[in-house]
Amino acid sequence: MKETERKLSAKTLKAYPFNKDGEKRLYAKFNVDIENIWNLLKKVTDERFDIHISLINDAMIEADRTFFDDYGYNNNYRKYNTEEYGEYTPYFYEFIVEITHENIGKIKAFMDRCGANIGKNLWFECRFSPTKEDSDRYLRLDGDVIFSASPFQRREMTLVFTDTAQHLDVGHILDTERAIAENKKINSVLKYIGFQCDYSVKIYNVGQGNCVYIEGKNSSTKNSKFLFDVGYSTKPSEWDDKYRVEYMRDRYFSHFEPDVIILSHWDLDHVMGVCLLDDDVFNKSWIAPNLNVFTTKTVGASRLAAYLHKKEKLLLVDADYVGKRIFKDKSFELWHGNGAANSQNNRGLIITLTTDEKTILLSGDCEYSFLPSSINIDNVAYNYVVVPHHGAKMKVPNCCPSYYSSSGNTDKFAVVSYGKNDYGHPSDKHMGDLDSNGYKIVETRNYDYVKIRNFCDCGCNSCYDKLCCNDWYHHRCCRVCCI
Repeated sequence: MKETERKLSAKTLKAYPFNKDGEKRLYAKFNVDIENIWNLLKKVTDERFDIHISLINDAMIEADRTFFDDYGYNNNYRKYNTEEYGEYTPYFYEFIVEITHENIGKIKAFMDRCGANIGKNLWFECRFSPTKEDSDRYLRLDGDVIFSASPFQRREMTLVFTDTAQHLDVGHILDTERAIAENKKINSVLKYIGFQCDYSVKIYNVGQGNCVYIEGKNSSTKNSKFLFDVGYSTKPSEWDDKYRVEYMRDRYFSHFEPDVIILSHWDLDHVMGVCLLDDDVFNKSWIAPNLNVFTTKTVGASRLAAYLHKKEKLLLVDADYVGKRIFKDKSFELWHGNGAANSQNNRGLIITLTTDEKTILLSGDCEYSFLPSSINIDNVAYNYVVVPHHGAKMKVPNCCPSYYSSSGNTDKFAVVSYGKNDYGHPSDKHMGDLDSNGYKIVETRNYDYVKIRNFCDCGCNSCYDKLCCNDWYHHRCCRVCCI
């Protein structure tokens, strides 16, 4: 998409997100269970959270309704007018707040005062404030506003909530329940891109996020490509490095040509990178877990899903496949995590790739203990593991510490995709357990991307922990780790 088109999209939404303080009425929806966080923080003192609060204003509601509501806007059908609104593209408008013991208490008191419940899909009236001074009357939260309809924008703001809560007619417009696909339809898409033995896997440095690009030969010996997650960090500091964002977009994201996109789950750090991709990506098939069952999804993720559904490109996996294999080809398998119904991470999609010599596990944010039992993480020799949930604290299985391949190669690698964060990722204990299991730890933050392939063909004669070039800012060549 041309830059002018991106600006047109933001302009015609009439929704410039950083309006003069207090000028426009906003609505905010908490995308977390505040009661659960409150109870957790009463027990521990060292946990840190960022919570995402979805924002919307009246102009955005009108544009969304007009574009998505095929059954009529205010009971009168009104066709979406591109001259009035511009070419519609999915966008994210979120407020990110770091949770502390002090502000969680204020949020909890505010919720109690309003009688609010996360399950009721309530929105709160709010506005931006020019000051960060405290107030006894209103809830005031300091955080970062992010907006992606135009070139990605971020600004530190203070959001002031009134005690007015209401239901907005947004949920049913963004509903994608009808996108749940029969397994044979998902199989038909994946069978087309089925891999043989020759493939490469690139895990990109997108900060605190996940983005994996896989290329190979299908049964017709044609090139086949797909993305597993299209994430980019939601941490403001990593978007503030404008040169880095433009570099990743121009050098890599704009050149992605996937045949299909598979999402492990709908968290923003796994989908936000879509705003860096070419618009043709919206004309490809997307396979993802059913987000309609989660009350804590962001509105931005729901808007992306609804847009794909309207274009008839979204295939949601039915809950019948939780804990099971969804698809199997010669070297490619797609699985569904076995987590609880309220856990997007552990109910995510998982990929395993296999050749005669190598096995690769891509688990998104699904913890090891919630992988389907048939993946058999305790006994199968996965010699490449993309570490779940950016290396967060979790129980690490035995992972075949005595593994030796038939070729005598004993190398095993664990790739950790993470960036600047306040969560303590990656966990020292997690990394230590992987090391004890014989894995060499490779961190994406040290490279442009980490590459797994049957052979290294990038022309750099590189191997583990060696770089083509250190001067990536000047675009002379890329920093690559081949393993």
